[in-house]
Amino acid sequence: MPAARTIEGNLVRSSVNRPHRLAVVLVASLFAGLLLGPIDLAAQKSLAYPWANLANSSAVWALGAFYFGRWVQGRRWRPALAGSLMLIVAVETYNLAATIVLHDSVETLVSTTTLIWVVFGVVAGAVFATAGAWSRTAGRTLATIGIAIAGSVLFAEALILLGRVGGVPAADRTAYLQTALIEAIIGMAVIVLASNDHRQRLFAFAASVPITAVGFGAFLISGFGQ
Repeated sequence: MPAARTIEGNLVRSSVNRPHRLAVVLVASLFAGLLLGPIDLAAQKSLAYPWANLANSSAVWALGAFYFGRWVQGRRWRPALAGSLMLIVAVETYNLAATIVLHDSVETLVSTTTLIWVVFGVVAGAVFATAGAWSRTAGRTLATIGIAIAGSVLFAEALILLGRVGGVPAADRTAYLQTALIEAIIGMAVIVLASNDHRQRLFAFAASVPITAVGFGAFLISGFGQ
């Protein structure tokens, strides 16, 4: 019986860690991007604050790439490609939905702002999908770093929101503070749930401190702190 359980356990781990075929990954990336863009726009327009702020959150999109990378698996270029493709498609379908539903100009599909968001999508998709793949299939150190990256992007954006509070009308400050709190809670939940044990959670939280500082700086350099 012990030998049978060992064989069964090895088969389960092998199945969990086996990367998906490239064709499946590419189709899934396109499908996920086609859904993410319009759903994000709909959430922004239909949800009450502070939840609407989450729909407009760069960190939440990054978190989507992280979990997509956890599904893709693998430790090389495949998760990066999948995450970047998903976010590129999401950016364009978001703008396409805005053109159809909100009657925005079709020129927004190729505007400078959209192209900048596409670049952000390439970078964020590659980084966070890779982190997601690490968190599931890499060695313990890289897995812990991947988990910390996912939590840190939410912590960093929460700090950005706190920094904006003083510059927004009083009526909007509560929503900003609530959004920052929600993002911090989600970040902690991601680390707790994605970790395999208490030791990994502890190290992931510790690693999230410097990574959050880097993320905060990246948000500022990218102009998100304004």
